Amino acid sequence: MLSLSELCTHPLVVGFVAAAVFVTLYSGVPDPDSDYKVDEVKSIPYLPGGHPVLGHTLLMARNLDRFQDWLVETSVARNGAPFVLRQPGKNDWLFSARPEDFEQILKVHFDTFIRGPQVRELLDDFMGENIVIINGHRWKFQRKALMNLFTARALRDHMTPIVQKCALALQRVFAQAADSGDVLDVHHIMGRFTLETFAEIEFGSQLGLLEKGEENAFEAAIDDANHVSLERFAVPMWVWKLKRWLNVGSERRLREDMAVISSFVMSCISDAIERRKKR
Repeated sequence: MLSLSELCTHPLVVGFVAAAVFVTLYSGVPDPDSDYKVDEVKSIPYLPGGHPVLGHTLLMARNLDRFQDWLVETSVARNGAPFVLRQPGKNDWLFSARPEDFEQILKVHFDTFIRGPQVRELLDDFMGENIVIINGHRWKFQRKALMNLFTARALRDHMTPIVQKCALALQRVFAQAADSGDVLDVHHIMGRFTLETFAEIEFGSQLGLLEKGEENAFEAAIDDANHVSLERFAVPMWVWKLKRWLNVGSERRLREDMAVISSFVMSCISDAIERRKKR
């Protein structure tokens, strides 16, 4: 059974899942130049089993602790065909497992499938002005900045050595477990590998998550903030907004998590500035 916090281990992953999965209902006009042939625009059916008033809220709640598995099972049963889930007071959610649909969403009709205001509001406290939840000129600006960052030279001279170093550390963790016979949580280990690599590439900070085996405050804050943000999708909006206003429960944890994350990022920026001054 996958818990909700195990759906993803990194905010960038969460962002891409939210952008690709939780999208507004299809409302575009097919591109005549596309290789994807469509005779006419067809409405996407609602998943059977919904309640007349509550929609699919109860069905989603019953599968909350295995939501990812449930989506896969549902998609396989429908041979990947898209379907829609409905919740009162929220935009409909469209899910698809067909590559040609993702091409339409992420490439051919990208401007049609904008990140809606509800998704932005749900993830804003965690992700802020992140490229995966913004639209228009702000998205284009960030995309251009990222394209300039991930150049062939940057990959060769800076990123590749870091990835190789972290991969060797990961190899040592697996080798040690094989020698000792210990059981490893591969999902957790690979999440640490991702965060370790990202932190050094992005911030120049070596967290030592893989070989130390100790939980880092930044890692714990990222994981919990991700968990709380995903929980927002499963509850009525007024519930989490009230908790945020009262500063109680999971919303209080999210605020504390973001303080830890902000403190870590600012310390990394300060360290980078100091290193540059010493050059």
